[in-house]
Amino acid sequence: MTYDNTKFYAAFDAWLEQNVEEGFGEHYAGDLLADFCEFCKETKMMKRSPGRVAFGRRLAEKGFDKRKYTGLTLWYGLELKKPRLMKPKRYKKTVEEAVEANTEREFIERQEQLKNSPEGRKLALDKFHEEMKEEEKRLRRSEDD
Repeated sequence: MTYDNTKFYAAFDAWLEQNVEEGFGEHYAGDLLADFCEFCKETKMMKRSPGRVAFGRRLAEKGFDKRKYTGLTLWYGLELKKPRLMKPKRYKKTVEEAVEANTEREFIERQEQLKNSPEGRKLALDKFHEEMKEEEKRLRRSEDD
């Protein structure tokens, strides 16, 4: 016997139509699932949550992309019309912290690449010369006083 997904599909499509705007947004998977569960409770379309896996599969079937940032799954291409204030229960980091950590890691990696490349050495040398010129100007000003 197979499970009948018709209620879930109907509820998901109604939620997508009423609560989600397709476009350039990104959201933490837990926030999307929590919003869907709230929608189901308000509309009484489903009594139970479909679960993370079924929900994620349905998002993928609808053409949304997912990526992981430092242990958090983010879905791209959709924006909640009325985002609720929610905190992820399972994870210690918030979405903003996860994205910030990933951005910081990319920045550090880029700095390391620059440091070890001829371009990076030239930039460091130019910066050194600039600092030396500034130091000379400062010393001349102090001598003039």
